[in-house]
Amino acid sequence: MSSILKLPGDTAEKLQSHTRLTSVSFTFIVPVPSKGGGAKYPEKFEWRQSRGAEVKSAASSKYTTGWKLVRLSNENATGVGGRRKDREIGETSDGKEVVAVWANYAKMSMTKVACFQFCGTGATGELGDEWTLMAVLSVLRLWQVTVED
Repeated sequence: MSSILKLPGDTAEKLQSHTRLTSVSFTFIVPVPSKGGGAKYPEKFEWRQSRGAEVKSAASSKYTTGWKLVRLSNENATGVGGRRKDREIGETSDGKEVVAVWANYAKMSMTKVACFQFCGTGATGELGDEWTLMAVLSVLRLWQVTVED
């Protein structure tokens, strides 16, 4: 997949696609601030297809589908994962944090395509401006790719 963001002084960030037997996902790496405001370090994030509670909540519909952006390399993650009924909203089945959601609207609309929402540390600003920009640009590219298919 092509580059979607060139950060100052860095190489271009890429949105990489990963195809599995039953699903597809997209990953990117972006520098995020360390706790305490120290130097930035690269962290990996993954857009995963979802019909989970986060997606349904964003679109206010139990029939919607979409994507969730998962923070893969968060060393401070406290999630335990598991089945949906056994875990917190904002947590994936493998115990990772959901930091953003893209929900397709289930109903046909002339003015609305989807809903995008930051959540968890993605909503607090803790991940920084570069991450915020990358999250928005990556979901727009993801939407473009899925519409073309």
